[in-house]
Order: sequence, then C-alpha cells, then structure tokens
Amino acid sequence: GGQSAQGAPAADSAGWSDEPIDFSCLKSFYADVTILADRVFFQDIKFARSEITLQLNNGVLNATLTELDLYQGAGRGKLTVDARQQRARVDSEFSLNALQALPFLRDAFGLDRIEGIGNLNYAVTTEGRSQRQFVRNLNGTTSIRFLEGAFKGVDLVQVTRTVQTALDQGLTSAVLNQAVGGGEQTEFTQMGGTFNIRNGRVSTDDFALLNPLLQVLGGGTIDLVAQNVDFRLTPQLVGSQSGRTVPVLVKGNWNNLKYQPDFAGLLTDALIPGVIGGGESGAESSG
Repeated sequence: GGQSAQGAPAADSAGWSDEPIDFSCLKSFYADVTILADRVFFQDIKFARSEITLQLNNGVLNATLTELDLYQGAGRGKLTVDARQQRARVDSEFSLNALQALPFLRDAFGLDRIEGIGNLNYAVTTEGRSQRQFVRNLNGTTSIRFLEGAFKGVDLVQVTRTVQTALDQGLTSAVLNQAVGGGEQTEFTQMGGTFNIRNGRVSTDDFALLNPLLQVLGGGTIDLVAQNVDFRLTPQLVGSQSGRTVPVLVKGNWNNLKYQPDFAGLLTDALIPGVIGGGESGAESSG
C-alpha cells in the first residue's frame, strides 16, 4: 500500500516557507525496520516502488534507500536527520538516474523549463527549523546531466545568430525578443555540469549545453534562497566560420529569466544603435 512522509510545508508563491518543522516525533520512537512500499509521497515528490531501511534511535533517523523508483527512473541513497538539537541537521547522499526531468523538477522545485532524461548525483548537508533555513544553510556538491531534451523559454541558436548578425547590422531588443518567450526552446543532446553549494548559493564553471547546431559553455551562480540566476554563457554555432562570439547574460528569477548579450568591451553604443546594454533593456522570457 501507499506510504506518506511529512516534511516541510510546500513553498508558496513568494518563496520558501518559514513555518517551523516539527521533528519532535523522532524523539518519541525507536525503530529498526525495512519498508517496501508501492508509493511514497514526500511533499509534492512522488516515488513509485521503494525499499527503505529505517533506524531511529534517540532523535536520530538513518534512512537507507536501496531501491527507489521515481519519475520513470531509479536511484538509491541515504539520509540522516539528527533532531536532538533545536535546529535539526540533515545529511543526504543520492544517485538518481534516467528520471523524466520535467515532472521531477516541477514537483521538487516548481521549475518547468527543462525536459529530457535527468541524471543527478549529490551529497549535501544542511540544518535549520524551517524550509527557508534548510535552503539557506545548504552545503555540498552535485553533478547534473540532462540528455535528449530541451530548455524552454529561449532559442539560443536564434539568439546566437541574431547577436552575430548584430556585429555588422545592429541589434534592437525587438529582434532579440523573437528568440525569447514561452513558446521558444533550445533543444539539446546533453546539458549539465558540476556544482558547488555553499550556504544556499550554487556555483559552477563547467556548464555545457550541446546540440548538433550549437555549443554553449559557461558558468555562474544560483541563489537558492532568492531563487535567482546569474549566469554568463558563451554560445558558438557549430561549423561557424566566424571567430567572433558574444557571451549571453542570463539573469533573474528562475521562472522569469532575462537574456541579454554582453557587449561590454566588445562594442559601443555608437557602433550598434539600440544595443541592449544595462539591466532594464534586457529581453525577458514570458514563461
């Protein structure tokens, strides 16, 4: 039969919840059991068949997930929750493979921009009393790779072509906006990188997106607490004879990203009338 797990309240539209999470039940029981379940729910995340070994002793929960089916993929991992102090400490290490990225990211983080097959490995620690505190205190490392999918909200192939054309013909925000919006997307054969997490701030310098027409390399940061992205990407059209590449800045809330070419040090407004420069003139996705 189905099993349920109580966790932090789901984040509201304004961000993460500040409602305290009650871990007192972990101090009331002792257990050493193995559970086989057809369905498990944790907040909005849905698990299929799972095998979980639980050891609970004096406010410390150790969970080993030897079999974990979720979002048409599989995984395994371990989780420790130490609730002996006022601020609970959580340590987790998981390997998840061949997930359907779109429903998983939507249920776990409220993100609906990435579809494809996801592979995720991470080891993180955190502590706190509320969902927001757990996010703010998150530390660790993760590697993510998505295969055969699409990033929704922007056509980076068209953005790259537009920016390269702009070096000779000029660029207006209206032209760039044709490549940005809810109906646009960038297909990829592979996308991902390795990420370091320090106090709720994720950073990477080896992000890559590859498809037959485009190679995008770059890096940046993601502020998990504020849900803000600040990336600098360098796209290069495959087979292009032009040696000129203009980086693209990706900034803003992760559900309302803005894209703008970074012409600083490359061109001046006099060379390209109407060039997109400061933050207020950047193209904005509508998705």
